[in-house]
Amino acid sequence: MQVVEQTSKIYKKLTWTWESRRATRRRATPSSRTSCWHWFPNKISKRSVSLELFVLAGTISFVLFAILVFTGVILMFLYVPSVERAYSSIKDIEFVVSFGWLLRAMHRISAHLMVAAVFFAHGPRLSHRGL
Repeated sequence: MQVVEQTSKIYKKLTWTWESRRATRRRATPSSRTSCWHWFPNKISKRSVSLELFVLAGTISFVLFAILVFTGVILMFLYVPSVERAYSSIKDIEFVVSFGWLLRAMHRISAHLMVAAVFFAHGPRLSHRGL
């Protein structure tokens, strides 16, 4: 029973919620003195240790990366990287290869979405929560 109580006390010391109102809070001090404490808080919120956003942001990035690898390997065999044949090989992929237009569009769109997912969802979450 003591282990449970000690664990509960440690958990309560490490986490906090926005709902708890303390009467002993001091007024805000100038940000020049507290910026370091704001960046490295001694307590973390319960929401920051939840796995929902971690799984979602990482999964979106991983699925888009898998699409990029899959379509990239196929396009690697179809594209000819020479000065004379580069443009014609792209046109062949677009118009001659079955569903080549879809393959190329999936590769391009997943590349753009992966950059956006990492930049707007995954990166700020990692820098904010440090996970």
